[in-house]
Amino acid sequence: MKFRLLVMLAGSSVLCSSAFGQLWYSGDYAGNDIALSVKAFPDEPNPEMVYDNFTVGASGWNISSAFENVLFAGGEPSDLSIYNWEIRSGMSAGSGGTLVASGTSHNPTVIATGRTALGGALTEYTVTATGLDINLSAGTYWLGGDFGGQPLPAASVYIGLTHGANGVGSPIGDAGTAYVNGGNHPWNWQPTSDLVGPGGFSMGVDGTPVPEPSTFVALIGFGGLLACRRRINK
Repeated sequence: MKFRLLVMLAGSSVLCSSAFGQLWYSGDYAGNDIALSVKAFPDEPNPEMVYDNFTVGASGWNISSAFENVLFAGGEPSDLSIYNWEIRSGMSAGSGGTLVASGTSHNPTVIATGRTALGGALTEYTVTATGLDINLSAGTYWLGGDFGGQPLPAASVYIGLTHGANGVGSPIGDAGTAYVNGGNHPWNWQPTSDLVGPGGFSMGVDGTPVPEPSTFVALIGFGGLLACRRRINK
């Protein structure tokens, strides 16, 4: 009886762990020195936010983390201590659509990717907001963000263009549906293709797809069968 219970738990663990991972990644920085500012340090109170879109599958997703690859100079990686992120739906040129979820991650995870820009003047880091618990139904959404931290007037923070290398999910690369809002210009939900040409921006989300209803039924049936056998064997 104990053996059967352990088998059920082990099977459930394998099923859950295999489903978790990177759900969408628009792709690696293209390395062509094309990027847009996403700086939110104190010297720039109205920063640009760059948004790129992703498609959630029919069963829905649970988002556990969001990340962006940013090009940074003017300080230490630890100075990237604030990540303001948003997820929106229904965006279009001139419209921010609907804010679905947002937050500020203090002391996000910051890891160097090994890539640089402007002849090494800018170093790329993956900045990740973890501990999220966002349920999204099927549809199209946009992830956007800006970054801040210590008062560093000389700091530069950009998000680089991608053409989809090593991308995951959909869409990747040159989808033509990225937007920028805010800044000192200011931009009003303007298509980034108007500013830097075709391309997406290097960002993504991690999490777990919601199982299809048939999967739930199968799991419940499997667990129920073990429970019945346990009662019979008592």
